Amino acid sequence: EKGKAFMSLVEFAAGKVQPPATTVPEQEEPIVAPAVLPDVDSRIWPLEVGLVFNQVEGADSLDALQQNKLKANINQLWLERTATSEIITAASELVRNMRGEAV
Repeated sequence: EKGKAFMSLVEFAAGKVQPPATTVPEQEEPIVAPAVLPDVDSRIWPLEVGLVFNQVEGADSLDALQQNKLKANINQLWLERTATSEIITAASELVRNMRGEAV
């Protein structure tokens, strides 16, 4: 009788305690590159490049690709620590060349 009582108690306790659920670790979904890559010519330029760009006459009349090339040139000159007045002069000349105007 003691054995039956003990086994009943064990079975009762086992029924109350649920084994921890085994969780299968979720696999991360692979990162899929977009089918269409963003336009390489759209960039974020430093504030200084924008400030100098805004001082160049006719720069805003260029198409987006030419504006980007001009900003790249301004950025390069800025990184070379060229004086702002020289950058504006060089950029203005570049704008005239891009627009096909004679110097």
